[in-house]
Amino acid sequence: MDVIITIIGRQTVDGGCEVTEMTAPGRMEWSGGEWKLPWRESSPEGDTDSTIRIMDGGMEVERRGAIRSLLRLTPGKRQESEYDAGVGVLRMGIDTKLVQSNLTPAGGTAEARYTLDINGSVTADHVLTIDVKGADRTCQE
Repeated sequence: MDVIITIIGRQTVDGGCEVTEMTAPGRMEWSGGEWKLPWRESSPEGDTDSTIRIMDGGMEVERRGAIRSLLRLTPGKRQESEYDAGVGVLRMGIDTKLVQSNLTPAGGTAEARYTLDINGSVTADHVLTIDVKGADRTCQE
């Protein structure tokens, strides 16, 4: 199903908070016991195909193209991953506190709370909120 995906990221480092928001047309698919939310992002550096997978017990955020990364979010389990923005690879450690979702075929929301460290040092607390709405809602008069 065609949908509108809104992703809000909140990052807290040393008491300061930064909020980013991205909205993109995408798809919502149920397959193999998980929700898949694929979309494409374009930037001056090139296109990136992104997919969020939400399943019982966790979430994955995968990006391929100009930016390459795989973020595995599993509550209670520390994960290691790499982030490649084309200028170098950073090693990430992810300690997930919470993943919850109320997605249905009509849309809904999902949220993940985690701590991220890069190359073993800079630590930040993150809240990732995903809102999914049917694309037809944006075109109604």
